[in-house]
Amino acid sequence: MEKDLKIKLNIKSIIRFEQLTNKSFYEIDSLTDDFIKLLYCIVLVNNDFVFSYDDFLDILKTNNKIGKDIMNKFQKLNQLNEQFIDKIKTAIEPEIKKETEPIKENKINYIKDIASMLIVQLGLDANYVLYDMEVIDIKMYYDAYITKIKNEENINIINLTYNRLNTWYSVICQVGAEKLNNPTKLYSFPWEKEELEKEVKKHQINKSEFDDIMKNQMAGLIENINKTKEIN
Repeated sequence: MEKDLKIKLNIKSIIRFEQLTNKSFYEIDSLTDDFIKLLYCIVLVNNDFVFSYDDFLDILKTNNKIGKDIMNKFQKLNQLNEQFIDKIKTAIEPEIKKETEPIKENKINYIKDIASMLIVQLGLDANYVLYDMEVIDIKMYYDAYITKIKNEENINIINLTYNRLNTWYSVICQVGAEKLNNPTKLYSFPWEKEELEKEVKKHQINKSEFDDIMKNQMAGLIENINKTKEIN
């Protein structure tokens, strides 16, 4: 193994770590061998060497210079990245979980899933995402992805609403506006039904809530009656 090693925390090295450990990059445990496995993946991906994790451990044990070289370069890299990584983690995870259920079900907190999303859904160059893009750049591209989705959803809603309105105009000419006085009477969209259900739930109370309200009202009424008797 050459001494002049390339140490870069790119997406491909993180993906290799997640595949090796079956855990998210954000779940690295400093009390385990996760850190050494991450270093192994960084060296493996960014250098022209083919060796197993056990081979890497043997190299570190038998060659202190290589181990120190890897650690020194990683520490310098970490000093640069650590000011961004925690902020990215806390910013991106809640948004990912909030934005879309299918993505959340696929464990999008894994970098490998985010990388796949950026390549397949957003259309970024795979070579750039895997080898040139660093973890500190993920938030920027993820925001662009979410904006793209929202824009497409808004355009789709506008088109569907416009088509329904045109259909409604055509239908009321034949059946009259009394039977179909609103385009939603023709057919409603899923998001309109969801909004309606939310409004209905706001005004609904269950039996136990109703009983509590009645008990409180009766208690207040009895209290007022007793006060009136005391005054008399």
